[in-house]
Formats: sequence, C-alpha cells, structure tokens
Amino acid sequence: MKNNFKNIFNTKKIGIIIYGRMSSKRFPGKVLHKVYKSKNTFQIIVDKIKKEGLKSKVVVATSNHNNDKKIVDFCRKNNIKFFCGDHENVFNRTVECIKKFKFKYFVRICADRPLFDIYLMIEMVSLIIKKDLDIVTNANPRTFPKGLTCEVAKTKIFNVDQKKLRKTDKEHIFNYFYRKDKYRIYNLKGKFNKKFLKKNFCIDVKKDIKNIRNIFYKFSKIKKEITINHLFKFN
Repeated sequence: MKNNFKNIFNTKKIGIIIYGRMSSKRFPGKVLHKVYKSKNTFQIIVDKIKKEGLKSKVVVATSNHNNDKKIVDFCRKNNIKFFCGDHENVFNRTVECIKKFKFKYFVRICADRPLFDIYLMIEMVSLIIKKDLDIVTNANPRTFPKGLTCEVAKTKIFNVDQKKLRKTDKEHIFNYFYRKDKYRIYNLKGKFNKKFLKKNFCIDVKKDIKNIRNIFYKFSKIKKEITINHLFKFN
C-alpha cells in the first residue's frame, strides 16, 4: 500500500496541506504545544504521514504574521515544507499555496487535529481519483466527530472570483463549494452512533490537551493504533 500510494501522490500531484497559526483566540500557540511524548500536533500528524512515505508531500500553510515565525522556524528545523500567506484570508492562502507547489489535488488537515486518521485520508484520495470528483469530505454534513474531519479537493475548483466569497468562506475554505450545485461532491458517511458523534477529538482549548493525551496513553497501553474505527470501539 505504501509504495502504491506514493506513486499515486506523485503522478496525480497530490499535496497534503496542514493549516496552523499561533493566534488562536481560545488557546494561543496550541499548534506548537507539546501533546504527547514531547511532540506537538504538527509532529504527531507529520509522523503519521511519514510512515506512509509521504512526508515530501506535506506543506504547512501558515501566515505571514510575525507570531507565526515560530511555526516557520519549527518547519525549517524539522525539514518540513511551508508556505506563508494571508493571515485572515485562508482561502487566498490556499490558492497561493497550491499555485506555488503546483498541486492538482490536496488534502486539507487542520493542525489542531492530532488524531488525524491516515487511512481515512487514503480512502478519500482513492475516491476522488476513482470517481473523478471535485471534493471528498466528511463534513457536508458532518458525519464524523469533531477533530476527525478530512477533506480532499481538486485544486482547479479554487480558481474562483474571490469577490464572490462571503467573509466566512475566507476562513472555512470549502463552504463556498458546499453551497453550489455545480461541484461534484461526495460526503463520506460514518456508521457511528450519536454518542460517538458528539465527542470532541480536536484541540480547541487548553483542557483538551489532557483528553487527547489520555487517548494516546490508553492506546499505547492496549497496543492499538489510533484510527477512527479503534476510537469508536475502544474510547
């Protein structure tokens, strides 16, 4: 699977963009906060991707704001590609990033989601290629718990007149496409109960660190990989 998917990422020019800024209102600097075994969320996510031989496809998309120089320094130190763009307009940051790296498809990952499931990403990439879709998501509507969201998209759909974007579209970069009927969008459905869907696996505030850390400790103890299906079964 590793070599096969590496070839697909190469031939289809697929990028993996991890979005992160230091300026979270509720938890500033959360993306560089140590979560587990002295690793921050960027490190945890990149390590998962690295195991599949795809680290070279990763780009950290941060902003050109002075505070985010810490993220740039982290990327340089760890040999991770990065892009600095508009601080508030994430849509435009995405457009400029995919242009620079000449991606034809990209996976969107938020850096506050350290439990990101690499196998979900692989399933979504398979679907977008096989079915020739514009977007594969599990957030339109949300069918997975918070913190386990993933989206894959063709980059050419981002060639839109940004004057037509609402203010919220500039932050939530897929909302514009979700409102339009002309895009081929596939929403991946999960077979989860309501209790599981209400869980939060995202780092929004500082107390969330403890919850995520406990999950890492628990899965280390039971010697299970942290995947969505295992979270549903064991958490």
